[in-house]
Amino acid sequence: MILFTLVAAQAADANQILQPASPPVPVIAPPAPPAPPLMPAPTSNPHAASPKYNPGQWVTQYDYPAAALRQGEEGQSRFRLTIDPSGLVTACTITESSGSATLDSTTCLLISRRARFWPATNATGAPIGGTYSSSVRWQIPSNPSPQPGNSSIRFTVEVDGRVTGCVAQKNGSPLQESAICTYLRRVEPYRDAKGNPIRKQVELRNSVTVSDAPEP
Repeated sequence: MILFTLVAAQAADANQILQPASPPVPVIAPPAPPAPPLMPAPTSNPHAASPKYNPGQWVTQYDYPAAALRQGEEGQSRFRLTIDPSGLVTACTITESSGSATLDSTTCLLISRRARFWPATNATGAPIGGTYSSSVRWQIPSNPSPQPGNSSIRFTVEVDGRVTGCVAQKNGSPLQESAICTYLRRVEPYRDAKGNPIRKQVELRNSVTVSDAPEP
């Protein structure tokens, strides 16, 4: 298991999800989980841009680049985001390198894709462009013991192969971010007996059970 911390105001540890091991099987989807809670919007004017959602969930432990893992690369990537008046990230600049080009580029790639903001405002309350600075600490710890639990990822495969409605859960609770949901964009579509593409619901399930070992 990989650990790293996003250093930001009101940041929290990123949630984890076990990697699915079983092949996709069609299932009937349960009701969609509620949307993640918003961070409080600033009330004073003028104010700086602030995150809409918990910054600790912008980068998850499963986002650690494989190339950096192989090289044992660690460090802290400090970044500055440029945010437009709608609250979207339009640019990411590394202001202090972690010492790894791979970790730095991954930091900007993921945060630019996932971060959403309450935009900055001027004295009259009108939204304006702004900036936001923070850092991601990449660290590879020793592997902990697997813990009992269940996880699942559910999504729809459309007739053109697009993956939509991806939802990740761990022990029955929805997760805001999942590496699989982020990167699984398109697959080979399912087909009926005549070869026509059809929509399917897919659920990947994984379970970890820990019990007493038999006497040797």
